[in-house]
Amino acid sequence: MRTIEKLFSIVWRKLAALLVAFFLLFPLPSSAAGMSYTFAGPKNVSVGQVFQVTVQLNSAVDIDTVRLEGSYPSDLFELHGMVPSGALQNVSPGNGVDSSAGTFSFGVFTTGDAVNGNSKVALITLKALKPGVGELRLLSGSAAYSGGEGGDLPGAAIKITISAPTVTPSVPPVVPPVVTEVLKPYEPTKPAATSTFQISSPTQPDPNLWYNSNKVVINWTTTEPIRQVLGSFDQNPEASTYAPLSGSSATFYATQDGLWYVHLIVIFKDGTFSREDFLVRIDTTSPLAPNPAVRQTEVPSDFPNSVSYGTIDKSSGIDHYEIWVNGNLVASTQKTSYTLTDLPEGPNKIEIIAVDRAGNRSQGDTSFNLLTPSKARPAATPTATSLYGQMFSLYNRILSLLRYPAVALGIIIAITLYWAIFFLTRSRKKKR
Repeated sequence: MRTIEKLFSIVWRKLAALLVAFFLLFPLPSSAAGMSYTFAGPKNVSVGQVFQVTVQLNSAVDIDTVRLEGSYPSDLFELHGMVPSGALQNVSPGNGVDSSAGTFSFGVFTTGDAVNGNSKVALITLKALKPGVGELRLLSGSAAYSGGEGGDLPGAAIKITISAPTVTPSVPPVVPPVVTEVLKPYEPTKPAATSTFQISSPTQPDPNLWYNSNKVVINWTTTEPIRQVLGSFDQNPEASTYAPLSGSSATFYATQDGLWYVHLIVIFKDGTFSREDFLVRIDTTSPLAPNPAVRQTEVPSDFPNSVSYGTIDKSSGIDHYEIWVNGNLVASTQKTSYTLTDLPEGPNKIEIIAVDRAGNRSQGDTSFNLLTPSKARPAATPTATSLYGQMFSLYNRILSLLRYPAVALGIIIAITLYWAIFFLTRSRKKKR
């Protein structure tokens, strides 16, 4: 008898110590553990320079969704735009920039393979406004997710020094050698003391908005006599090539969606020059068609019903959804579900139109049948207060916990311990 009790005591102590040790050595992992954001970009820029900063995610686990919450000194920088970079190429809803407060929010995700390691996630374009030292920061609300699981990440920052523009004794270095021959008789010697050169676009007037036309018309005006105007249109914040322009207007065409830049240099007759840049956001592609689904395809008129939907847009992002019921617009919302009420009995058609920030639209539809209240209702969904609902919730919680090795090992040890106690107790009773 004492041998059994001694054996039981030893087994109990060993298993208990092993269980405690594993939970101490392998605690439940934080969903954001081992992840951090970093910046890659220039540390020194000049006033008027447009530059780009890359946001990188360092993660030891697979990530499919990222949300960036950041800030910048709005008196030193002007935020021109944010676009996906790397494998996360889909833009999430709910993005925006508050230029007065100097804050931004930007989300990207992928429906394909998740990313890990050191991965690029976003490209931020800014313009330096005046001399000073400013920080582009990611706040603690920035997060990363995988399969809906994740959490907030530590903040990150990059310090950028802005210096006054330097006066060069010749044509600005952005002018390529190929244009030098054209400028040779009229090479400017210094920037204009006061800029009298302005550019605008009647087709894409606001640099902060997205447009669904790839045709870009640029007008320029000046109060001083000019000798020549040089222009460039590309996706590079700093122009790489220029070509001579004539008149006071030019038309360019974007070959793909994204951020585009118009760079113009005007050379005045007194030998001075002035440069202006103009940002254009182009998105000519419609979002993927939404695939709406109603909660119940046949439902009594007094039973609650709803429709769920969602889609992605690769460039500008989803702005809102239009909900049309039986040919009538009933709501315009950024939410991805809508409660269906006050509808006639019989067949009902639901149309969901996704609208991106450039105004491109795509449509998906579904239908359901509204029955009279006297007909049989569909089976009720388990509620959290019912016994079945509580058991169902417990089952889901156990399944989610089993994904952690420490929890799974703990359950195995507990089951082993239970059966060890059971058999030892049973053997003890038999000997009595």
